[in-house]
Amino acid sequence: MHTQETGRSTPRANAEVALGDPSSAGAGWERVENHWRELAGEPWFIGDLYAALAKRFVRSVRIEDPDSFYRATGQGGVLYLANHQNLLESLFFTTVMTALTNNRIGTMIKIWIEEHWIGRLLTDAMRYPDFRPDAMFPYRLFFFNDAEPRSLFRLLEEMKGFLREGASCMVHVEGTRAFSSRHRVTKISDGVIRLAIEAGVAIVPVRFSGGLPENDVEEKPIYPYRLVAQDIHLGQAIPPEALAGLSMKERKQVVLNAINGTGPDPDDERMSPVDFEFERAVRDWTEAAGCVKESAVLYQALKAADDTRFGSDTRDLLAGRGAAAWPDTPKGRWMARWAELLLGARGERLLAREEAANV
Repeated sequence: MHTQETGRSTPRANAEVALGDPSSAGAGWERVENHWRELAGEPWFIGDLYAALAKRFVRSVRIEDPDSFYRATGQGGVLYLANHQNLLESLFFTTVMTALTNNRIGTMIKIWIEEHWIGRLLTDAMRYPDFRPDAMFPYRLFFFNDAEPRSLFRLLEEMKGFLREGASCMVHVEGTRAFSSRHRVTKISDGVIRLAIEAGVAIVPVRFSGGLPENDVEEKPIYPYRLVAQDIHLGQAIPPEALAGLSMKERKQVVLNAINGTGPDPDDERMSPVDFEFERAVRDWTEAAGCVKESAVLYQALKAADDTRFGSDTRDLLAGRGAAAWPDTPKGRWMARWAELLLGARGERLLAREEAANV
């Protein structure tokens, strides 16, 4: 439970680590890998990529009050309300939480991301041509145009319908990324809270931690700062009836306290350890292949993962199968776009030379 004065979660002996350190045996990651593989009935590129990214950037998922969490998620969807440390943590969150809850998650995203490479990462995944006929993609994107604030009302109605179908939604409540791990969430739209009340679903407070240093960063990061891994903390679920009778000011404070009171105290939070070898691999691939850093992270996350569980398309791309080498078929053209992104201008030739040198 949360104390009234501070909102800090009371430590619970039955807190659950739903996903542990990916490098440890029995940490639960097979569930995530299998969940994404099932979409195509076999290993496929995005399933391999998303699982590799999550294992790289999610150190753990911790459920602080399993009783309230499983009670809420067992009744259908929930509304996850979270802080915000980096741009891609919502993808990592949906990658693992759709698997752990076996439920779809809709995420509110600013509309400019649709034209960003991240938008391609999110939307192209849903356009894979070889899904199983009965497959339903695990996430849905709700694009919000903050230049048109009135559009938020229409978007919240769409999200309400999604929740009433039994799915879940996730919102970064401040709508912008923090500069420091010491940041406490101070703003939330009452419309977001009323979304849970009107849809009849519980709110689950979420804290992302470990992805920022104590001192302010100069630029808000796309990945966790210096490519470290984060912990995802899920707090005590708040049922809609606990908020319905409160004033707007009171319910906003209850939810803000719950988010800030989940996970480590922001004053005590520390950034996760830096993997210098991975940082160096990303930097070297960016320079050698002639691709942007963000794409080099995707390539190196895959390269560092266990490729014995990968599909043949993923292994071929990692070995240097460039855009022109894929067949002129729907799946071939889809894979060619990813090869171009991850291999850059010189990656295909570079890997071919390395292979020839090793013969």
